Amino acid sequence: MAALAAAAGGGERAQRLARSANIAQRLARLRGELPEIRRRAGWSERHALIDAVADCVTTERVGRLADGGKWLCNGHRLAPPCVVYGVGAGTDISFEQAMADKFGCDVHVFDPTPSSRKLFGALESGRRYGAGKVTFHPWGLGPVSRDPAQVRRLTLEGVACEVKTLDEMAALLGHDRIDVLKMDVEGGEFPILADLLERSLLHRLRIDQLMIEFHTPDAASFLEFVRLFEALTDADYLLHRKEFNPFAAFTCAEYAFARRAYLLD
Repeated sequence: MAALAAAAGGGERAQRLARSANIAQRLARLRGELPEIRRRAGWSERHALIDAVADCVTTERVGRLADGGKWLCNGHRLAPPCVVYGVGAGTDISFEQAMADKFGCDVHVFDPTPSSRKLFGALESGRRYGAGKVTFHPWGLGPVSRDPAQVRRLTLEGVACEVKTLDEMAALLGHDRIDVLKMDVEGGEFPILADLLERSLLHRLRIDQLMIEFHTPDAASFLEFVRLFEALTDADYLLHRKEFNPFAAFTCAEYAFARRAYLLD
């Protein structure tokens, strides 16, 4: 009986791996077909071309409906002292609050925008939510540009903002791992993600889940998204959920990735 169970488990893993094995080839073909796709369908439908390639044991949406909530994979595996970084607060931190309250995580919210600091500045000393805690930091995540002269030059609402890289943030906060990294940085995801991949920070910080809103208002940004999507797949981060932003349909979408080992262990 044990042997049969093991064989069944192996079969399920093989099926999951088979579903993701051809994603690089699919994306390579997609890049070659983009001009024709654009001519026939228009760029407003581009995110419909990308779909999930992996399954979680459990998937749940954490936080408010609409733009605030995010899709979490295998939440049953999270336990205190799980660490969550939420980069980009805007006006809604319901995801971060729920991760503290429901899962008991140590949650850190980052946003240097003056209006966000005004909304959430009271959390700079930290606040308990259930068994967890949410702490706000008025820092921007960098690099903010691929230009070496501009990597830390971030001005929001007319104010020059403090910028740190992810490894600098983690070192200052005493973290050697991040269980969940959420990013909603209005287009800043491109230089940030390129840096995380180039310096292997996703693996060095042992990040299990990535939740990223990609903003692709034009052809160039969508092609960059495809390139980064391929690089994430090569780094063993597989897409398990996609959701269109209800306030900017088809120009940006939420993508939730999980590390292959986190999906299969």
